[in-house]
Amino acid sequence: MSCCRRVTDVGISDIAMRCPQLQYIDVSGSQMDDDGEDGYHQIDMHAQGNATDTAIQVIAEHCPRLTYLNVSSCPGVTDIGLVSITEHCRQLQCLEMSACISITDKTVLAITKHCRQFESLLASECVQLTSRSINALIKFCPRLENVQLATCHYMAQLNFDPELEEFSKSECDSMSIEDCKFGTSTNNISCSTSCLSKKHSKAMPTAFVQYSLGFRALKHLNLSCCSKIANDSLRQIGMHCKYLQLILLYGCHRITDKGIEYIVKGCPYLQHISLECLRMHRSKLTDLSLLDIADHCQHLQYLNIRGAVQFSKEYISKVVNSCHKLTKLRCTMEVKGDIFQYLFLPREPCKAELEGQLSWSLKYHPHYGNPVKQCHLMFEFKPNTQSRR
Repeated sequence: MSCCRRVTDVGISDIAMRCPQLQYIDVSGSQMDDDGEDGYHQIDMHAQGNATDTAIQVIAEHCPRLTYLNVSSCPGVTDIGLVSITEHCRQLQCLEMSACISITDKTVLAITKHCRQFESLLASECVQLTSRSINALIKFCPRLENVQLATCHYMAQLNFDPELEEFSKSECDSMSIEDCKFGTSTNNISCSTSCLSKKHSKAMPTAFVQYSLGFRALKHLNLSCCSKIANDSLRQIGMHCKYLQLILLYGCHRITDKGIEYIVKGCPYLQHISLECLRMHRSKLTDLSLLDIADHCQHLQYLNIRGAVQFSKEYISKVVNSCHKLTKLRCTMEVKGDIFQYLFLPREPCKAELEGQLSWSLKYHPHYGNPVKQCHLMFEFKPNTQSRR
């Protein structure tokens, strides 16, 4: 039912009540590609779904086997409807709610509490989400693999470290071990290793093992245009998301070489990296970031460093020749002569395209000096099967 402009709550509710075995429901208002190469997309603000909380609550009550729900671009859907989904549809694995501007942390925290099989959250343009709920989601959903948060401007200070709270013996004895492991109110571990309750002591090692592995499954993370993301968040990702394969940091202008070092050293299986910067903000990255990528990202297949014109050709070439699996590179540089013949030797591109031209550079400010014209370039390579010397 995606993009069906004439379908309203009445039709959606009727289908839900007549088809209680439904597992996949899409009532979104527009087709949105949250899994694009660089994590940004255009949203048709005129394409909105008609679904509201009324229909979503009917789905929750009549479709308990639901595993996938897409309500993207449905402004009438709020926390009321989605929290009801998490309470009744405990098998929910994927929720797409991009451009639902009324959604807050309540929905995400409800997922961490009720949906233990949850795997994928697409929440780009959900501008009221904060890092508080995302921290809990990544900590306590052990199967979580995909998180898309483009343009969530309140996303800052990601923190996946354990947060332990001390409870007295009477408090621990009065709660079940499940509640002791995962506090129902805070979604944090609420029983430390010094728990005084004897009935909990044997279970504590299991609790901490489950906690420590809870966010290891994360493979795809999109933080594009999250303007408050900085090095402290990248340090947490590098420490706790060892198996990360894709990270999108388009427009994250606060990160520096140190943040990239945290990521590439802590996530050795990275295949897809986007570091493109916006024209309104100057990138703080230098050749040191490319050096770290060349040394640590041996599985890298895609790299986007467009707009970061301070990268030198020598270090770009080093990445290309060190990352043997690299098949696509997007970059920005001054073009003099036929760069396609000498820049990346011995790995020559099998395809090269001019993707755009801009008139600014590191040396000259576009408003106060004579700008050097730079070009956006895209190169494609064949995988290099030669072993690294």
